[in-house]
Amino acid sequence: MNKVEEDLVAKEMCGLDPNTTVILGNVPPYPQQYRAALCQMFDNCGAGKKVCFQSSKAYIVFEGARPSRQEIERETTNALPSVRMALKLKEFEESLHLFSSQKCDEIEKSNQQTTIKSERFYVTDQNNIQSFEQKPQVTPASSPQKVLKPQVLPKHGQIHLMVYEIVDPGHIWAQRVDTSSVSYLNALVEAINQRPEALQPVARQGQHLVRYPCLAPYSGNGLYYRAVPVSVMENSHLAVVNFVDYGNNELVATNTLRELPLEHCHLPMQAFECFLAGVKPSLTKSPDGQWTKEAFLRFKQLTDGKVLVAEIFSQVQGTLRVFLHDTSEESHAININQQLVMEGYAINAEEPYQSRIAREQGIAEEFYESKRPYYRHRLDWDVKTTFDIKPSLRNSSVRLEDVGSFIQMEWNMADQPYTYAQKTGRYPPNSGQIAKHVLKGPYNPLEASFLSLTSVGQSRLTRIEKDSVNSITLNDAPFEEHSRLMVATNVAINPAGNVVLARNTTILPNLHGLPSLLCLLFSPYVEMRTDSCSTHYTGALCGLGFDPATGESLFPQHDIEISFDVSIQQQDLDLINHLRKAINLAVDSDEETGTTMWGTRAVEKIQFQVKKQLLEYVASLLDVYVCM
Repeated sequence: MNKVEEDLVAKEMCGLDPNTTVILGNVPPYPQQYRAALCQMFDNCGAGKKVCFQSSKAYIVFEGARPSRQEIERETTNALPSVRMALKLKEFEESLHLFSSQKCDEIEKSNQQTTIKSERFYVTDQNNIQSFEQKPQVTPASSPQKVLKPQVLPKHGQIHLMVYEIVDPGHIWAQRVDTSSVSYLNALVEAINQRPEALQPVARQGQHLVRYPCLAPYSGNGLYYRAVPVSVMENSHLAVVNFVDYGNNELVATNTLRELPLEHCHLPMQAFECFLAGVKPSLTKSPDGQWTKEAFLRFKQLTDGKVLVAEIFSQVQGTLRVFLHDTSEESHAININQQLVMEGYAINAEEPYQSRIAREQGIAEEFYESKRPYYRHRLDWDVKTTFDIKPSLRNSSVRLEDVGSFIQMEWNMADQPYTYAQKTGRYPPNSGQIAKHVLKGPYNPLEASFLSLTSVGQSRLTRIEKDSVNSITLNDAPFEEHSRLMVATNVAINPAGNVVLARNTTILPNLHGLPSLLCLLFSPYVEMRTDSCSTHYTGALCGLGFDPATGESLFPQHDIEISFDVSIQQQDLDLINHLRKAINLAVDSDEETGTTMWGTRAVEKIQFQVKKQLLEYVASLLDVYVCM
């Protein structure tokens, strides 16, 4: 499985989350006019959130209900199922395309030139992109919209919080307890439930309920709380709602939802999302990279009902990455992140690229804020950080077509002018020249590609059959240096001999050193590679052996050259040879020396011992990696 460069992913995604977004390339000029056509194109993949445009690219951002613990245990990546469905389109569709007309382009160009003066631009130096926000158009007859705003969270420092919802030990929803909002929230809940019979049923139905602020009953006590539906099951009249002040999800009947009075929308949403910084699940306890049930119960025991101190490492897209501390006992404060590591439920891990950059931005912002009183002479610039410089361009003569703007638009499948023609090419006769644009993708920078380990396979492209669940694989650990294996029971080569087609595939767990270990265990002959000073092993040549007369490899095209991504010492080779001998003994079918004379129990005992020693050895490799 290929390694992905963090900075390239961040640049490619323009700050969007790759786990919720797919990209389309070769979008026609003036892409805003194709929003409805693109939304309809991906309608069957899942609930959409927004469509973004940058130059000739379109970013399709999906929105889905936060998965339950059972769903998380079944998934191998954090990507939404909608993303996988969208990526599948390129395998089963001949091509995704749009049609443009000369007249529509001229109208759109004229509209943008007349509205550019009312737009607000900003320049983000990190990604070298320009963006603008459109002012909302509200007619006098329109009623005020209900909007629940997220609360403003600090980007550094410490806060006091309580954990209200545990998605897994590394992902929680919490509520601050060090602000006056707690008393306001209690008063708000009391006011809402004074006369529940007077609350009006919601006027919206079906998918129009999604993301609509309302009141929902909590099954624990029957009281109404502020909530937002995240998905609606139309056939069963049920909806999954998120209680925005506590973070938990619950399935409720749509006829029990009530309108949220406008005066109860002023208090920001009190629940916010947090991730534990610097840790990830232990690969020895859970090779699939997911948190175990024991880790979940232990984390709940460490946090349940306690006021914790959260040391903020960074803030990424409105979520905090934190180190949690239990200071209830002054003489014995507990770092919960490291406590999980010490007890074997987690291992230390490097923070993602976006988190590290956000931390640098927070430090830079704190520096500039501290120096603000000393600045006397300022131009028309609002300097926030060294990475985020926002100049005012109100009096500038910048043209929209010159800046390659990054445009964000809400998800809306309602037909725009010529939406049907944009999908079919059937424009009116006076539309001028009509062009067909074949879209590139959809694609995602986290898509995994595979390469054969053998020498002859290195020059061939590896593909997985379309019907396989692994035909679209998103790398769940894209920034790690370690290799990962996929095995197939059937392999075929196309007539041209340049493509290997894998069938009945399985992606092995993300255990560091596993590819090297399997090659050393099962290769008939192994020739070790060392560094120039012969101080340590760097890799091995694995194959079927050599010709004693010539010293050449018997089948050089099928040899495997591996480079060690973990430390392999002489004692490791001694243990591997011991395991090889045990495996040979277990599968030996010789009537005199084989295990056929010993019976089934002897074979099972050997297999058990081999498995135990193998797992202990893999755990030792992980410990060495963590300490490095």
